[in-house]
Amino acid sequence: MRKTSRPFSLQWATKMIPVVISCTLSTQVWAQSTNIEQSDSTIVKINGAPLTQASLIAYKKTKPNQQLLDNNQLLKELVNLELLSQDARKLGIDKTRDIVAEIDMQNRSVLARARVAKLLRENPVTDDDVREAYEQRLAEMSRYEYKISHIVTRNKSDGRQVIASLKRGQEFAELAETKSTDLSGRRSGGSLGWLNPTQMPPPIAEAVKSLSKGKYTRTPIETPFGWHVVLLEDRRELNPPSFENVKSQVRSVLENNKIASYIDSLRKRAKITKE
Repeated sequence: MRKTSRPFSLQWATKMIPVVISCTLSTQVWAQSTNIEQSDSTIVKINGAPLTQASLIAYKKTKPNQQLLDNNQLLKELVNLELLSQDARKLGIDKTRDIVAEIDMQNRSVLARARVAKLLRENPVTDDDVREAYEQRLAEMSRYEYKISHIVTRNKSDGRQVIASLKRGQEFAELAETKSTDLSGRRSGGSLGWLNPTQMPPPIAEAVKSLSKGKYTRTPIETPFGWHVVLLEDRRELNPPSFENVKSQVRSVLENNKIASYIDSLRKRAKITKE
């Protein structure tokens, strides 16, 4: 059977590198690697190409548990990577279309991450910012969450017919199973479980807040999904998370907002054309 050739991929190749980098290189190289943490000079040269402390630090950052890693072992791996990359260039692999595109994408990603890091260093999210955002979110949060069920109909008239059936004593779950256009709701008797008002369409959230337990809406509620008849099954008070438990998530949200705002400003100034 004729074997089919597998297209060369940088991602595929890098999966093979850990197998290669475990090979032992000349011990003469490692004798030169002492005190690399204190030196900015070239650590070793491979066929005339220098490997610097900066290269080693950058490679070390790609590894988990950085503080536990041995610099000599890392240098062995980095030398092997350089040898492989030099060999790839000799074979012209660096000129192939797919590899050029992957290298370009990696370069773009590195520069983008560096720009984001610089942005956050120069415009950091402060502890006061995090506390203020937390307090604002608490103020906006509902004190309660609600266990609700609904029946969705195609139009207001069908919704009114459902309400009329409920007034005659028909069970809500039975009507949901036969009348609702929400197929998943049919299987669950219309139950949506426990929801915070922010998880509901605004018209439904407003209606639910005014309902008593066990009561349903007396008029159908329109949303982009159809016309809803909503039953409030239960209500319970929410215990908001403590600041200490969520401050890291709040900081991340604020940083992401800052990054998104900056990117938006770049897009507004940029000239973007489709070719």
